[in-house]
Amino acid sequence: MEGGEYYDPVYFESTGIIHQTTTPYTPQQNGVAERKNMTLKEMVNSMLSYSDLSEGFCGEEMLTACYILNKTPNKRSNHAPYELWCIKVPNLSYLKVWGCRAVVRLTEPQRKTLGERGIDCISIGYAEHSKAYRFYVLEFNDIVSINTVIESRYVIFDEERFTSIPRPRDMIHQSSSKSTTQVEDVFGGGRTRNETISQHQYCFNIENDPKTFSEAMASRDVHFWKESIHDEIDSIMHNNIWVLTDLPLGFKAL
Repeated sequence: MEGGEYYDPVYFESTGIIHQTTTPYTPQQNGVAERKNMTLKEMVNSMLSYSDLSEGFCGEEMLTACYILNKTPNKRSNHAPYELWCIKVPNLSYLKVWGCRAVVRLTEPQRKTLGERGIDCISIGYAEHSKAYRFYVLEFNDIVSINTVIESRYVIFDEERFTSIPRPRDMIHQSSSKSTTQVEDVFGGGRTRNETISQHQYCFNIENDPKTFSEAMASRDVHFWKESIHDEIDSIMHNNIWVLTDLPLGFKAL
């Protein structure tokens, strides 16, 4: 354990788990968790590249990647974690391509009597507490707000269509008289994946990890870097790895 992400004293006490930590500076002792984190990160990068969505959807991608891994067998076992936990074979027929376009049917009381009864969305995963899918709303309408997340089972998927959504600062600014064109530029106009890639090749740029403290403090993710730094320092102090002391005269800190 490094940053305290696995430390929950209330849960440990309720289940009788004795908390142990790895030896300082020996990440190989935490190999199982490190390899699983690497697997999840590679899945997220693959989903991000395939769907052409911005890194703002990484949280939904991570949840979906973990959801899929829990329902698929691995090299060590012919049984999926879900099967071992629930004692039944998981149903995978409902799984859909992450990030594809979908039309979600509005249900009562949101559905209109006349006019369109569905809204354009992007599939971003599976509901946690119900048998439904999660969607990111694309269409401007007076029932469901745009850029929000909804859950529904009544949907038609188009797993061959994808949409690029850049970050707000990367969106193309146009005059109000061309609002329709702007919407098509931002949401890809319902093109196929290949058409979207060719026309929105540089919709978003993934920022490289900073190599120095000053670069981290100057990045747009400075809040998250500060949080990681504080978590790491708290872990170091909790494990008594370092002892704070005054720097001896004539010496320079590394």
